[in-house]
Amino acid sequence: TIINLKKPFAMISWEKTDLFGIIDDNGYILGYSKDNVLPTVTTDSDPKNISEKLDNNLYVSAGILVKLFELYSLKTASYKEGVLRADIPYQGKEVKVIFPHTGEADAIISSLQLILSQSTINKLGHPITQIDLRFKNPVIN
Repeated sequence: TIINLKKPFAMISWEKTDLFGIIDDNGYILGYSKDNVLPTVTTDSDPKNISEKLDNNLYVSAGILVKLFELYSLKTASYKEGVLRADIPYQGKEVKVIFPHTGEADAIISSLQLILSQSTINKLGHPITQIDLRFKNPVIN
C-alpha cells in the first residue's frame, strides 16, 4: 500500500459557507477547516467537495496569492466574477492590484514587482493607487 501525503498549499473561502477549503499544490480540495491558517482566496463560486479539483482560474489565483504571501505577507485576496483582486502593502499604503486569471504566477508577480520598483525609481507625481495587470500593457492609476 502506498500512502501519498499531500501538503496544504492555500485555502479557499466560499462566500456561501462558513468553511475554508484546504487545497494542495495541484488544486485539489484536501479537506475543510473553520480556521483560516493559510493564504486564503475568497470566492463567490460554488463550493467543491473533498478530492474535487478547483477550476483552473481559481487555482492560478491561489498560486498568485501564495507568492504574494511570500513577498508581502498578504494573507487574503478576493476572486469574484473571474477576477483576482488584492490590496498590496506598498510604501506605507495599499495598492489595489487586479490580476489576470491565466498565466504563470511567477511571471505575473515579476511584472508587479517591476512596476512597483519603476514607480519608486521614476518618482511618479502621485502615489500609485491601482494596478491592473490583465492587459498586455498594465493600467496604472
